Amino acid sequence: MGILDELDAARDLLGSRRASSTANTNEAFRRAVIALERRVEELAREAGAKAKADFSANLNYLRQKGIVTGEHLRRLDRIRETRNCVFHSELDVPPMLAAEMISEIESFVRATSADISGLMTRKLFTVDIDAPLEQAEELIYREGVSHLPVTDGGRVVGVVSSLGIIRSHRHGDAARLTVAGSMEPPLPEVAPDAGLDVVLDLLEEHPAMLVASGGVPLGILTRWDLVQRYWHSSPREE
Repeated sequence: MGILDELDAARDLLGSRRASSTANTNEAFRRAVIALERRVEELAREAGAKAKADFSANLNYLRQKGIVTGEHLRRLDRIRETRNCVFHSELDVPPMLAAEMISEIESFVRATSADISGLMTRKLFTVDIDAPLEQAEELIYREGVSHLPVTDGGRVVGVVSSLGIIRSHRHGDAARLTVAGSMEPPLPEVAPDAGLDVVLDLLEEHPAMLVASGGVPLGILTRWDLVQRYWHSSPREE
């Protein structure tokens, strides 16, 4: 299981009905921290660390190398302090704190990813071409996404966007108030190992792109995903 998959599992556990259980909240936080430790270890190894070390030693190594600085360093230090308190003192993690920490860990993992597989939104929501537009609208609102690939028999044939839905309502044409009548041409597709230059070129012309491998959609990458990466990875003055 990949690191982002582990974070998704931790978030799902936290968001489930079982999250009212202290044990499950603690388990969600534990899983997220283990995923963070894996990513920090990977970065230390990529930076030249020879011997396997614990989380604090790896983080200090990255600090000395200047790889983790600024905002990331402040956030990771805070997560490390919380981790030590929880793991060493067997304290319970409040659900809101666990959710905040999981989000910060995910931001760090995405910002330090070498390719777009770590930047894309991995939970891909789609809508059938024969569905009413209202269904797409509800899905966009509920899941907080801006683009929904449209499928016909399992094949992606177009996309419905939040902006396109607004246009359809403005025209007030009943035919346009269906997915088939409101969809736009399919988003461009890129491989999960595509370079950032390819992504930037495509995002100059398109608001989003579909990440696919062998014709199988894996996720979606939007301009906002890229903005978030550079917002979290750029040092800022307090």
